[in-house]
Amino acid sequence: MKNRILMFVLGFLLCGVTAFAQVSTKATVNGLVVDDQGTALPGVTVVLTNMEQGAKRTVVTDANGKFRAPFLPLGTYTVEASLAGFGTYSAKDLKLGLGDIVNYKITMKPEKLSESIVVTAEKPLIETQKVDVTASIGDDYIENLPVQGRDFKDFVLLTPGVSEAAGSRVTGMGTRGIMNNLQIDGAGYNSTFFGEQRGSTRIPFTFSQETIKEFNVVSNGYSAKYGNASGLIINAVTKSGSNEYHGSAHWFRQTDSMMNANAPSEYDPLPLSMRKNDFTKDQFGFTVSGPIIKDKLFFFVAYDAQRRDSTFTWKFRERSGYDAFAAAFPDIIAANEGPAPETEDNDVYFMKLDWQINENNRLSLRVNRQEFTAENGTNSHNYVTDGITSNGVEEDFSTSVVLELTSILSDTMFNEARVQWSQEHRPRYANTTDMMEVNIGSYDALFGQNNFLPNWLNETLNEFQDDFTWMINDTHTLRAGVRYAQYDYDDMFFRYGGGSMRFYGGYNDFLAWMDDDPSNDPGRYDMKYTQSFSPINGVVKYSADEADAYIQDSWQFNAKTLVEYGIRYSSQSFDDMINPNPELATLGLEELPDENNIAPRLGITYDVTGEGTDLIRLGAGLFYNRTPSLLAANAILTNGVNVIRNEFRPGDPLFPTDLTDRISPSELDPQNPYPPDVFVFSPDWQNPYTFKTSLSYEKALDDVWKVAVDLKYTRGYHFERKLDTNLGIKDADGDGVQDVDDYGRPLWDSRHRPNTNFRKIMTFMSDGSSKASSITFRVNKKFANRWSMFASYTLSSSFDVDTNERSVSSSGSGYPTNPANLMDDWGRSDYFNKSQFKFSWTVLLWYDIRFSGYHRFYSGRPYTVTSGYDDNGDGFYNDYAVIDGVLGSRNTYRQPNFNQTDIRLSRRFNFMRHHSIELIFEMFNVFDSSNDYTTMTNYRYDADHLGVLDRASLTPRQYQLGIKYRF
Repeated sequence: MKNRILMFVLGFLLCGVTAFAQVSTKATVNGLVVDDQGTALPGVTVVLTNMEQGAKRTVVTDANGKFRAPFLPLGTYTVEASLAGFGTYSAKDLKLGLGDIVNYKITMKPEKLSESIVVTAEKPLIETQKVDVTASIGDDYIENLPVQGRDFKDFVLLTPGVSEAAGSRVTGMGTRGIMNNLQIDGAGYNSTFFGEQRGSTRIPFTFSQETIKEFNVVSNGYSAKYGNASGLIINAVTKSGSNEYHGSAHWFRQTDSMMNANAPSEYDPLPLSMRKNDFTKDQFGFTVSGPIIKDKLFFFVAYDAQRRDSTFTWKFRERSGYDAFAAAFPDIIAANEGPAPETEDNDVYFMKLDWQINENNRLSLRVNRQEFTAENGTNSHNYVTDGITSNGVEEDFSTSVVLELTSILSDTMFNEARVQWSQEHRPRYANTTDMMEVNIGSYDALFGQNNFLPNWLNETLNEFQDDFTWMINDTHTLRAGVRYAQYDYDDMFFRYGGGSMRFYGGYNDFLAWMDDDPSNDPGRYDMKYTQSFSPINGVVKYSADEADAYIQDSWQFNAKTLVEYGIRYSSQSFDDMINPNPELATLGLEELPDENNIAPRLGITYDVTGEGTDLIRLGAGLFYNRTPSLLAANAILTNGVNVIRNEFRPGDPLFPTDLTDRISPSELDPQNPYPPDVFVFSPDWQNPYTFKTSLSYEKALDDVWKVAVDLKYTRGYHFERKLDTNLGIKDADGDGVQDVDDYGRPLWDSRHRPNTNFRKIMTFMSDGSSKASSITFRVNKKFANRWSMFASYTLSSSFDVDTNERSVSSSGSGYPTNPANLMDDWGRSDYFNKSQFKFSWTVLLWYDIRFSGYHRFYSGRPYTVTSGYDDNGDGFYNDYAVIDGVLGSRNTYRQPNFNQTDIRLSRRFNFMRHHSIELIFEMFNVFDSSNDYTTMTNYRYDADHLGVLDRASLTPRQYQLGIKYRF
């Protein structure tokens, strides 16, 4: 790894810069200047001036009348062109957005015919110089569309084909939610430990919505500069100050009186009257921006906050034995059932400085700080049977600093450089440590110390990047870049340190254990106790590094065809992966590098008419993902030395006798140790990658309407899953042939292990795969005649063998139902929506009232019915149910459809000079769609209610009020 670091450091020195931009945060104008007869004019001086900051870019047309102005800061521009003998051309209000590549044509008339030409600049509907398919969300959308949590990333769901994944992530086209890459100001804003955004997905927002100028979502991007994502590239840019002082203040309020009660479900452990929560939520903040030195130095500062206080009612499921349980243990009921207070307090601080050093160099500094605390914020409301004691306190504190230098090295050479330092601290605390965790039945009741609390994570990033562009000639533009990132992790994750008791037989088993019933003999295997022991208290410190490089050529093959081809190299390696357990020397991993990730890319655009009204885009390429460091942390910790995880069964001398009877490490016999569970990586582990290809056709119907159709296909390889590689086979007759059951399933013996030094050897495998295809129809109308709209319909298909995000569970999640044949689990992806329809709009009504909103429809996702038993003896309770004599398979049932419409009404009142007050009304789930779904999917416990809709949407019809002041 040291040699690779040295190679990249030398690359930085040779480039003469310190950083690289994976995704450009600027815009480009490519132009052609002709006279009134259509003849190209060489030698024309073209000046583009940023109207907000006064920065100028001067270029001169070549022999063919062409000019190119790349790396322009986002904003609104004037365009001026002059040439001796011709009248001056002047245009204003050319708005350049994130990643725009605008073809701009200037027509000049002889001076004797026209002294000057003044027009309003218009950006074409179709960008013929861009090979990527992107969904751009501009400041108009960010300002005017309703969003409940004021998190700009919620607008990502407007992207065609994109839907929610587990943990409030997003997914598209057969990939997992951890396979996206969020970039803010060109720098990564990701937690590489968890494979999600920095700050976690639990936080209301990590950047103030008021600081985001624009963002886009690249769903089909084939540029070689895109890295560490086979899913979506989400690229945002923050606001900057200008030559005028501006500011704003806002306040949004929502209370339980503004929310309907949830519609009744067909089956629910909670009475309807208990489903409406008491809560108050306030979101407030301000921005101030302006010049420090006119045309030179600008600032933008912001503060945004949320204060949310609420209660949520928790209730154990009343199955067989519950009444006797409640009567025998009233203290447990009192401590765990009923309303519990919850808070979500969030503070975000933002500062940005922009220094236009001279016409050729611009320096930006951005700092963002976020602080979050949530009381009783660990457990989600999806399972109301979680007891209050099993909950915890969530905190998150993160800081990121990004320094960017954009340089014009010559008329044809440009450089964009960045360095980033960030740090995130995530402590989590348990509500109680007085008793072990108790899990009864199929999560009918969960109480006691949560098995993964307390814990913490400190993640520090130092990142250096550089991107270089060379416009070689009229037809070729070369781009190349390098990147190095160093991650340091300080992780405390002592799972099962407080002990966890699981009663698969329900309340009756719990009562029998507490009564010390003689029937609770060693032959009973429907209950178990898990506890971990650690000489280091579950704390580990280690580091990882990533190195990337790419080169790409944009080739203007002819007037109608642009070909962009390139190749990207990526590597990921973890330090300190030395495994101190000698028993794992041949099973574990000394180091976890993946250094052979080479990804070729190709993108083509074809301007059918040559007028920019009909465009075909075609692309294909490979896209690699990083491995979330969470997996590496588990392999380092749970290795039988750093953390020793043991399972105990009834009849074991150390099996606990009450809820506080945890096992002391001193009770363990070092001469006769219990075989531990361990995590290891498969020796042939590879980072996941996806092959993607797409074909798109766009047509501009006129100056405001555009239609498009997209065909997409993806194939995923090396997706992560887990496998217990220490399973014995069941061979009842001793003939050496593995037994099978009546349905042909191989049978295993998880009590007799081939390697007797360990119990489960939970191996991270990279042999998962996926396949997806889709067709999307898009219609877009830009704002004209007081209204705009965007609509899309997607029809898709998606299959995989497993859809876990990055499972490190030792239970059934992420494990195959047949350890001998992974393809038995090939089926519909958990995130599969056959149909999606999305529609968003904004309309300026009478009296300048603005009416905006969006509607989302998703067809129901699939689900699996499991038996609730360990039918094949592999130790996991994830086997498919046998119903009416037929063995089921994965994801053959379907949840109901999802519908939601959100609207916003606002009116701005101007007063004094440059001051205004805006009143805002937002309503979510206007038609109060219940959006019910079922969790009754366990045949053992739910046979009488199988598939019954027992859960209603957590977003019943509700509204919020807001006020915003601007100057």
